[in-house]
Amino acid sequence: MTKYINLFLMVVVLMGFIGCASSPRTKRVEALKHLQDEVEKYKAVASDVVELKKQRADTEVMVEDLKAEFQLVKGRVEEFQHFSKKNEEAIQGLKDRFDRFATDYDTKFKDMDLKNEEISKKLDQLQKDVEAIISKMGELQASKKKAQEVASAQTDVKYDYVNGMKRYRNKEYTSAITYFSRYIKNFPAGRNVHNSRFFLADAFFEKADYQNAILKYEEYKEKYPSGQYVAQSLFNQGLSFKKLGKVADAKLFFSELVNAHPTSPFAAKAKAELEKM
Repeated sequence: MTKYINLFLMVVVLMGFIGCASSPRTKRVEALKHLQDEVEKYKAVASDVVELKKQRADTEVMVEDLKAEFQLVKGRVEEFQHFSKKNEEAIQGLKDRFDRFATDYDTKFKDMDLKNEEISKKLDQLQKDVEAIISKMGELQASKKKAQEVASAQTDVKYDYVNGMKRYRNKEYTSAITYFSRYIKNFPAGRNVHNSRFFLADAFFEKADYQNAILKYEEYKEKYPSGQYVAQSLFNQGLSFKKLGKVADAKLFFSELVNAHPTSPFAAKAKAELEKM
């Protein structure tokens, strides 16, 4: 504003000077025109000055913004440096821990290797012990099975007399002979051995195996000379010899029966056979 006032005063002074020096109108016009040109120049300069001030203000704002941004970046850099330092310390701490961990575990792994070797030896020995136990169990099971078979066989043998009598009554004489023979062998003093010996001989007789029948009847008589089947045994022996065509031998057994057991029903049958001869 002060510049415009000074410019106006200069114009007034100049006009006064021109009025004193020259009065012609032409000179005044030229002076005014020249003054207007100067004013326009000053206006342009003033406009440039205003623009420059505005640019300067904008620049100062930008500078302040840059300073603020710089401070922010600086703070972040310092924060990052601090963080990096902490990370380095943390990494170093982790490295130290890892080194200690590795050292400890090297020692532990060595101990574990020794223990594993010892455990392997114990496992090998244990496996051998288990195999020995399994083998022993196998032997025991085999013995147990054999004992069970023997016990089962003995149990079955106890029923041989009963089974023999069933087969005898069903005229299955071969099976009856098997059962009676096994019962006599396993229970020579059994309560049914007396009957077993007689019916064994009788099974041979009914089967028409007269030679074995004669021998088995004889065994019965020798074992039980006063047995209830002695008379019948003598009679069947006589018949067996007769079937074999040995009449003289048959007469001997029939005669012995008549003389030794005259009251027996088989004595009458023996007499009848003797009369036929």
